[in-house]
Amino acid sequence: MPNVQVRPCWRRDGSRVYMVGEWQATRGSETVDLYLWLKDATGKAVYPQSQARRYTGLQVSVPDPSRKQWEQEEVGIDLVQGAKYVVCLSVFPTDHLPPAITQASVSGIQKDFTY
Repeated sequence: MPNVQVRPCWRRDGSRVYMVGEWQATRGSETVDLYLWLKDATGKAVYPQSQARRYTGLQVSVPDPSRKQWEQEEVGIDLVQGAKYVVCLSVFPTDHLPPAITQASVSGIQKDFTY
């Protein structure tokens, strides 16, 4: 989306892993839907498996420390020690069709990590 910057990332807390999506506007403001999902090294969506985790109606604005501009989702499956995973993030205008994450060609913006 024009004027919207996003960044996928992840964090680990002990054995728990979280997918994180951050956003901000370069100018003006927007209302968007954000989608997060996790793929394995083969490109298969492993969490969630059929539809991305959706956050709707998010307000995107220029950086402002008083406004939360991130979401996180705990990965609800057991990950394989030493395996590579990829956090994927997509942002669309509100009420846009969600990404078809079961298709290997659908990837969004990605950040990889090794568990």
